[in-house]
Amino acid sequence: MIPNIDGFAGKVLGHLRRAENCSIDALAAAIDVDVATIEDFESGLAPLNLSIIQKIARVLNFDPRDFVASVGEYYMSEDRG
Repeated sequence: MIPNIDGFAGKVLGHLRRAENCSIDALAAAIDVDVATIEDFESGLAPLNLSIIQKIARVLNFDPRDFVASVGEYYMSEDRG
């Protein structure tokens, strides 16, 4: 079974958000989405598109390319059973 890449992206997003001491409420307000949307991103229920990643990157001070690379590394490091 192929793992859900959105789940990996959400885990990376949550890690980056917490590392910047940014609340879900603050991030949601900064990129003009509902809190539930951020929660859905972080739980892997909603996919992150590139324009959203770019907005989040500006708020959390990271390079979107590093985000994509981190998701790929996280994905590849998971135990495949």
